[in-house]
Amino acid sequence: MGISCCRATGTFVTQKLAAVALMATLTLGSLNFGLMSQASAQTLTDGSKPVLTVGLSSMNELKNDVNYVTGLIGRPEFGGFFGVAAMAYSQGVDQDEPIGVLVSMGSGAPEPIVILPTANVKQILSRLEAQFQEMEEEEDGTIAIGVNGMTIYVQQKGKVAVAAQSKDALALVPKDPKPLYADLAEKHNLGVRLQIQQIPAPIRDAFLGAMRQGFTQTMQAGGDPGAADTAAAALDQIEQLIKDSDQLTFGLGIDAEAGALVIDTSYTAVAGSVTAAMQQGQRPIPSRFSAVIRDDAAAYVHQAVSISPESIEQAQEGVDANLDMIRNALSQPGALPPGLDDEVLGYIEQVAELAMDSIKEGKSDSGFLVLAGEDKLQFVMGLFVSDGGKVEALAKDLATKIPDDPRAPRLTFDLETYNGVTLHKLELDVPEREDEARKLFGETLEAYIGTADKAVYASFGKGSEALLKEFIDSGASDAGEKRPNAQMQVTMMPFLELANSIEADDVISNVITTVGQSAGKGKIRMVMESIENGSKVSFTVGAGVIQAIGAAIPTPGAGAAPF
Repeated sequence: MGISCCRATGTFVTQKLAAVALMATLTLGSLNFGLMSQASAQTLTDGSKPVLTVGLSSMNELKNDVNYVTGLIGRPEFGGFFGVAAMAYSQGVDQDEPIGVLVSMGSGAPEPIVILPTANVKQILSRLEAQFQEMEEEEDGTIAIGVNGMTIYVQQKGKVAVAAQSKDALALVPKDPKPLYADLAEKHNLGVRLQIQQIPAPIRDAFLGAMRQGFTQTMQAGGDPGAADTAAAALDQIEQLIKDSDQLTFGLGIDAEAGALVIDTSYTAVAGSVTAAMQQGQRPIPSRFSAVIRDDAAAYVHQAVSISPESIEQAQEGVDANLDMIRNALSQPGALPPGLDDEVLGYIEQVAELAMDSIKEGKSDSGFLVLAGEDKLQFVMGLFVSDGGKVEALAKDLATKIPDDPRAPRLTFDLETYNGVTLHKLELDVPEREDEARKLFGETLEAYIGTADKAVYASFGKGSEALLKEFIDSGASDAGEKRPNAQMQVTMMPFLELANSIEADDVISNVITTVGQSAGKGKIRMVMESIENGSKVSFTVGAGVIQAIGAAIPTPGAGAAPF
């Protein structure tokens, strides 16, 4: 039985965009990246879970967040345009409810399903009839529409409309499907969940088989045994990861309350698997280098985490495979001058042995700090090693290879011992033509290296000796408070001030003024934490960074962008 529908009114663009949610079923089967949420236990009517779930925030929330961002960049008119357009595109859609997309593998093939919050899908379809090749209502109320040579089936289920490429797929959707995807849209404008174990085993096995076949053919063509062994080891690890993986998540959102753009990801492995044991073995530990975490840092990176026996074993396999590849490469004719290959290989093997010995200690602890500002750039770092004496011996041996040239760096070993750390000094003359470098470092760049029983330190920049000693002193004060496994932060303001002091620029000055008025001074932050059988990573881009982008964009009609 046909439906009498009026032709759509309004602009062609409005009609097209209004159909996006329904037509999404045509393309979602190709998505290969997704996201998980541990909170959701909702299933489809056949008892399975969707392989892929996408949650989109409500139209009202999306409009508010777009208005916030466009206001930050100084282009509120864009937010107004989006709001007007969204109102036209989403007529008949509940503005306070999220939109969901599900992909089921119940039939053995991807079956995308779109869930649109509307109590009257017929009204929406009536406005879009001109865009369809045909539209027919069946006896059970299902509406069949022809789009680009394909048939899409639409049903009204309570307060939502469901669209899919088959009626069997529609039957998989429960009476209240919102719990399947709403959790993904609660904190983000876009959330995606991929449940890897819901992919049928034959499909996963076929993918792994094709991957191994391609690898074998590539290695046979290359004829490099060392590279083949390394690639084979990597392939084994990838295969193990795919078999052990449980869920992946991704979320992208605008948090106006916190003043940030937020990107969250998470990964979990199947409980009891090798990969789960590796993930469970990563836990925060006390750190010797946590002093890099400071408010005045231009940038810092810190990691202090335990390493599981399973991870140590895998690392050893990787190091062995890479060493075999390097040995094979260096043995090729002409790879290095005669007599030098054994010497180079010897140094590489020493570094690899030291790295593995450090990993076998069952922990990773490191910190890197950059301080910057007007006419200022300093760097300091610290790294846990199993034997600092071996690092010192290797450095002294390498120093004998430095050519006798006045332009070469000058090394002074065993300068002094400070709180159990032996300090060494490196000096390098800065050429007269390098005005900017001389402004920062003076006529001579000074760097310091420190070696201790279980640590290596380094610093450079004006005042780097005092900075290094301060860093060494701070290592004894760590109380082992709970911290993330790893974290990183970059603050724009110090780097902007540094750049402006080297070469003043009106645009940079404008950005400095804008960022200086923001709460976080333009921060970008990353945090990695452990969760049960997995880990999660969060990125936040502060409002100051977004404002800086807006300040750097020229006002319409003001000419081309300066940079």
